[in-house]
Amino acid sequence: MDDILVFSDKSKEEFKDLLSLYQYKVSNSSLFDINNFKLVIIDLNEENQIVINVNSIRNLNKEIPIIILSNVERNFHWNILTKLNGEGIIKIFSLKNSNKDRLIQIIDNLLDRNYSHENFYISFIIPIYNEEKRFANTLVFTKKIIKYIEDNYPKSKLIFVNDGSEDLSALLLEKLIEDTKNKSQYISDSGFISLKSLKRNTRKAGTYIEGLKNASGDIIVIADGDNSFFIEDINKMINILQEGYFDGIFATKDLTAENRPFIRKILSFIKRILTKPLLPLHIYDSQTGLKALKGDIINYILPYLSHKRELAIDLEIAYICKLYKLRLLQLPVKCLDREGSHINVLKDSIKYLKNLISIFFTKYDIGGKK
Repeated sequence: MDDILVFSDKSKEEFKDLLSLYQYKVSNSSLFDINNFKLVIIDLNEENQIVINVNSIRNLNKEIPIIILSNVERNFHWNILTKLNGEGIIKIFSLKNSNKDRLIQIIDNLLDRNYSHENFYISFIIPIYNEEKRFANTLVFTKKIIKYIEDNYPKSKLIFVNDGSEDLSALLLEKLIEDTKNKSQYISDSGFISLKSLKRNTRKAGTYIEGLKNASGDIIVIADGDNSFFIEDINKMINILQEGYFDGIFATKDLTAENRPFIRKILSFIKRILTKPLLPLHIYDSQTGLKALKGDIINYILPYLSHKRELAIDLEIAYICKLYKLRLLQLPVKCLDREGSHINVLKDSIKYLKNLISIFFTKYDIGGKK
């Protein structure tokens, strides 16, 4: 098996110096069986050709890592990553500084994730509340996350936070964690999966705070555990954050959610109007239950978060990011609205409005700003 397949119009000789340490083939078509390779490098000039080729590759192998080469003439922007499918790592590497050693390091890390020299890892936080009746969804989503970790970031963490559940959720989670530890053969640390339990229900706020306290790593992902989101979108968020331009990504399902009740759509529209003064530039939805933050900003945000915010904790995070002038991206994602939501539309909307007003009038002592 060759290590690398290079998609390029150039000849193999032109990559001789760059890839001399590896077994590789060069092609300008998809005639090769992609499963015979461990890594793909894309060296094409046109963005649309890159998108077509990457998505064609990912249709055949959704996890294979990909490196996109750029240079002074074709400096591809981070937004190309929003157009690429799949569940594997994608890196954009610039050749303009002729930093061959760095490229070799990246290739080595991608060829064998379990023995990577880079300690890049992620914490996944999954809030749980009274999910006994829907635990099959939690189980499916957990298996997807674990597979994603094993395939891409084996030094990562998975943290469940039980928000004072009154049913058998805690027992089911404990069994899930025990079974996972016994079966996992690839993740380097058997303590990668854990459960934190809150004594009372905090309407989500406490799960975020407790999860962030126990999280570590380069990126922190917070995701609802009901299998309503797709690994492909989570992977897209992680790939974009790794490029370094953004400090966080807030997913939005407002335009894409399936099976969503009409009243929820109306309330989302009203929330967008009411929350606009508190949200950072280009962010219009803070409430979708999927977001990713750079690990190095958590210590700035965490001290200002309050359990009292309940379902408005997402809004408070976004507002604090705004005060810190952090760079956030709003990313539309696919979503399935699951039955069995714990939201009381009228009661929780009133509480949310009260918390919105409270956040607006709270004095956050951040660099002398309100």
